[in-house]
Amino acid sequence: MGKIRAALCVALIVSLTGIGACAGNTADREKQGGETSVSREPNVKRKAKDPFLVMPEKHAPNKACAKIDAMLSDFVSGSAIGKEYRAFIEKGTDTREIWSKAAREFLRQYGEKLKHIAEADKNGASALHALRVYTEIDEKIISGKLPEFEDGAKAEEDIKQGREPQQNPQYVKAVADQDSARATLTRCLPHWPVVF
Repeated sequence: MGKIRAALCVALIVSLTGIGACAGNTADREKQGGETSVSREPNVKRKAKDPFLVMPEKHAPNKACAKIDAMLSDFVSGSAIGKEYRAFIEKGTDTREIWSKAAREFLRQYGEKLKHIAEADKNGASALHALRVYTEIDEKIISGKLPEFEDGAKAEEDIKQGREPQQNPQYVKAVADQDSARATLTRCLPHWPVVF
C-alpha cells in the first residue's frame, strides 16, 4: 500500500507541476524580465521557473497563515534542503522523504517565530499544532517505527492469497491524524505541497 501511495504522490506532483507551469502566462512574464511577483508579500520577486512558486497564485485565509506561508516559501526557496526538494520535483521523483525532512527542518529553524505567531492568533496555533503532528507522524512512518502492518510476513501472505491484510490500528489512527493535519496545513498555507 505504501508503494501505491508513493506512485500516486509522484503522479500528482508531476500533474500539479505541469498545471502550475501553464498557469498565469508565466512565459509572458519571463519575456518581460524573467521574474514574477508573488502576492504573498510586497516587493518579493522570484524567478518564474522556480517550481515551488510556479503555480496558480493563492492567498492565505488570514494574516497568521500568510505569515507562516511566507516563511515556508522563503525556507523552500532559500534553504539547502528546500533546493534539494525542488530538484526532486524537477526530476519528477518521489518527494515524500525529502519533504518530510524539509518540514522537520522548517519546524526546527522557524520554531520560535511560529510559536510567537501561534501565541498571538488561533489560526497560527492551529497551523503550528498541525505542523508538529504532521512531522512527528511522518518521521515515524518513514523510519519504519510505525509499521503499516503489525505482522509483515502475515500481511504479505494475505496479499499473495488475495486477502485484505489487517493494518496496525496505531498506524491507521496515525494516518488519519496526519491526514487531518495535512488538511489544516493545506487550508492555511497556499504553498504547502501536495505530498502523501
